[in-house]
Amino acid sequence: MRSDNEIQLDILSGLTWETNITAADFGVVVKDGVVTLSGKVASFAEKRCAELAVMRVFDITALHTKVEVHLPIADVRTDRDIGLALTQLMQGMDYLDEEKISFIVENGNVTVSGELEWEFQHNALMQEVAGLTGVLDLRSRLTIQP
Repeated sequence: MRSDNEIQLDILSGLTWETNITAADFGVVVKDGVVTLSGKVASFAEKRCAELAVMRVFDITALHTKVEVHLPIADVRTDRDIGLALTQLMQGMDYLDEEKISFIVENGNVTVSGELEWEFQHNALMQEVAGLTGVLDLRSRLTIQP
């Protein structure tokens, strides 16, 4: 297993290569393979991008995220508005069965539940929801039932 310093350097390098985020917005601490990612970003999509970049690094045993999403005033949405956006999103995703997917929106936090047939559906849905304006956090309770 690599040292914590090597892991930290790989993470910082990976964050630098991400075009959708600014690496300087994040702090990275590694202790016994457990990564603590901290910082403040302007969208959930940025937070998710950073988390995915960290998870691509080998020898990480866990990721503890302390990244805060502080939306600009123009991007703040009500739960109802986010729910309407989710409904519109689902109508455009022809490869999903709308009847098997449900959403809970609470204070900008979205939980997606339901059944899918393929992993690509899960990945695509999570990516699309993460990119919606106003989303502060995203949880998946989706199962894949081929």
